[in-house]
Amino acid sequence: MRILVRILLNMDLPMREFTNKSHVFIKSGAAERASMLPWLASVAISTCTVHCTSEVNENPRTKNAATCAKRPRVVLGTDFDGTFGGSDLDVDVAGSSDVQAACRDRLWPWVAEKQKIGELELIVVTGRRYDELKEFMTTFHIPAPSVYIGNVGVTVKDYASGEAREPLQSEIERLWGDNTRTITAIFETTFSQSEERTYRDTGEVFYEIQPQFINPDPRQDPGKRLSFNFWYPKELKNKAESDVQRFRDAVEAQTRVEIVPSLEALSNKRPSSAPNDSEWVKINLDFLPLGINKWGTLERVVREMYGDEYSEDNPLIVTAGDSGNDYDMLAPTRSRGIAVGNSKSDLKDLLGELNERRSESEQVFIAPPAEPGCAGIIAGLKHYRVLDADTHRLLN
Repeated sequence: MRILVRILLNMDLPMREFTNKSHVFIKSGAAERASMLPWLASVAISTCTVHCTSEVNENPRTKNAATCAKRPRVVLGTDFDGTFGGSDLDVDVAGSSDVQAACRDRLWPWVAEKQKIGELELIVVTGRRYDELKEFMTTFHIPAPSVYIGNVGVTVKDYASGEAREPLQSEIERLWGDNTRTITAIFETTFSQSEERTYRDTGEVFYEIQPQFINPDPRQDPGKRLSFNFWYPKELKNKAESDVQRFRDAVEAQTRVEIVPSLEALSNKRPSSAPNDSEWVKINLDFLPLGINKWGTLERVVREMYGDEYSEDNPLIVTAGDSGNDYDMLAPTRSRGIAVGNSKSDLKDLLGELNERRSESEQVFIAPPAEPGCAGIIAGLKHYRVLDADTHRLLN
């Protein structure tokens, strides 16, 4: 009875409602009390969640620490574009396509409900800028994550405040060191003998090798990451892979960084100044601080959140993605990886090879093409028996 009174006192209930609830429970018989237990359980969960949040906000020294007795037992760490945000953000989320309906009508409401009752922790791991992501999620009423991880793992923010999560963010910057200068010099040396440099009106450096196009983009987070996009005509895919490997080998020989490749065959996209009568292949290389990628940062955040509660079994970490830079987040046996149905071919190939080497219980779930975006996440949650196929409830 003392526990009941303490819970009720901790709630933001009007005094009349508090008095009525207490009186009914205390004066009721066993049957009536039993009927109130589901309400009481939800009150206990909500109270823990509210007081965990308020204690963290009031005490900056415990800002990134777990202060509740129990945190959500499931963490969903997901990419956004092509995944949690839908299969194609060129399609209006407010539209009526079946793809976006899987988000609006099924996944997003389910996530919001589980967040509300303290059963699910949502973390978005994306290439989108923080301000752009927040505006998009607010506009389309998408459930908000607790943490934003951006730029393939090198940027970590509290989603609500936009403040960097420390000390993790400072550690990432320390690990990067002077790699921007070193890798840029290697690029200049590797490709300087065979191309002519020109500058477009945007001021972006554009390297052209007839008929290949190589477009480095070091402007994204220059202090913590370098990203290079290499464009080649589709028929020169083998040469593209050879040239990029040469650059990659030189970087690996002279630095200690994390390298995340991604290969995408593009039929309707091309470099802006390239002729439009050819199909193109784009190879992306992300250079990150050693040990930092989508999974490396996600796991560090979860460990930090859960503190002493973290173990190999708690929480259950589910990850979802659709492209090559998501591989490191989907592959670890510590996570339950989901490759959605619209995943790029390079990711599916890598995961297919990985699954061949693993036992069935450790294989990454690859959704069929008919289940892109949010539909693929739902299929994966059911596959791992996180989500009941009939009731959409979390399973024990």
